[in-house]
Amino acid sequence: HLAHDLGVSLVMVPVVDRELSSEFETGYCDMGLGAPITPQSALQVGYTVPYLRLRGSILTNDHRRKEFASIESIRQLENPRLGIEALPYYEDKALLRTPNVELIEVLSPGDYIENWSDELDGMITTVESASAWSLLHPRFTAVIHVSSTIRVPVAFPLPRGEEDLIDFLDIWIDLKESDGTIDRLYRYWVQGEQKNQSRPRWSVIRDVLHWTDE
Repeated sequence: HLAHDLGVSLVMVPVVDRELSSEFETGYCDMGLGAPITPQSALQVGYTVPYLRLRGSILTNDHRRKEFASIESIRQLENPRLGIEALPYYEDKALLRTPNVELIEVLSPGDYIENWSDELDGMITTVESASAWSLLHPRFTAVIHVSSTIRVPVAFPLPRGEEDLIDFLDIWIDLKESDGTIDRLYRYWVQGEQKNQSRPRWSVIRDVLHWTDE
């Protein structure tokens, strides 16, 4: 949507978040995809206003969902070990109400599922991320009650000193919030809402006799 409104083409290039400021300095890229804002990262790069505020969640095995359904249930666990991405600001907040939890840094929810799920009890992440990964891996689920009071602001990172570009993008984000674009994209990409869904007419053969799924 941004590229379309600017009349330019979009080119996606790989980058490591921790190296984003140096990639800006070399001109390798012009801006980053949406990233959580932390005090540490705000010292390295500039940010637009947030366009989303993500809720905290725990990604865990589906059969263990009740163990993480509340702070009280977590406190009953014996030294639970949870993965978390390397964001110290949110690590501190995650520990505020659950001091018995040991936090282990992992790269991402995908890294947790593929490499850590047998060693860790779950992973602290966002509802949006956990829900998406649980769709790809149904034996996992997103428990949203534990850290639902935490909001993680997400914005576009840009090179420091690019105030004019940041001002423009702030206005652009406001426009996209006002015309419903951000909400539509969220419902489609995060909540999995499909456009133009049409249910087939009721049928005895399909709905009663179950002779066909068509």
